[in-house]
Amino acid sequence: QPSETGDTFSMTLTPGRYAVEWHSLGSRETVPGTTLTVADDNPISLSAPFETAGPAVVHLRRIAG
Repeated sequence: QPSETGDTFSMTLTPGRYAVEWHSLGSRETVPGTTLTVADDNPISLSAPFETAGPAVVHLRRIAG
């Protein structure tokens, strides 16, 4: 999520369960997210959980199919 305003973004994932971890590029803070369950191949929307808006990276690791 490259925006300085912390905009919501969409992506399409393979159905399954994912472990989520967010990384703030500005503050260098890392926070775990809640487990994400994707039921189908429709786009999902995500937004960074940080109080201060800015660029962020989300790391998704598939944990179950």
